[in-house]
Amino acid sequence: MSQYIQQNASLVKYIGTILIRVSVIMIASGVLIFVDDTRNMSIAAQMSQAYRYSLPEWESRNIGAKWFFKLGLLAPWNGDKADKKRMISYYFSLAEQEEALVGKIAKNFESQLSGENLAMVEEKAKLSEKRLSKRDLVEELLE
Repeated sequence: MSQYIQQNASLVKYIGTILIRVSVIMIASGVLIFVDDTRNMSIAAQMSQAYRYSLPEWESRNIGAKWFFKLGLLAPWNGDKADKKRMISYYFSLAEQEEALVGKIAKNFESQLSGENLAMVEEKAKLSEKRLSKRDLVEELLE
């Protein structure tokens, strides 16, 4: 019986060693996948390297803020479904107002840039700013 245990112990040790080696290889290969290798890049690729977009990197930077925001939406002081529907309606009404102003500006553009046109352009910029400040919240409410 003790000989059987010794044979199995050595087998378990051998399998454990193999599993550890395979794990190390997998981790090392995973690290190599995410390490940037710029040695074989063209000049254009090297110059644009700073502007590359990495979805895993973006997710890792923003995942905490995303879930913190979602938890904040569940808070009782953030209003009920009616408030959320009003926010969505308000967002889309701002977009409609923007479109109407763009139409007016386009009609008046043929004449010189008058004070009225400049005022409309400023108003459109304010509406755009308001709408963009609500965009993330509205996107989250629509999900």
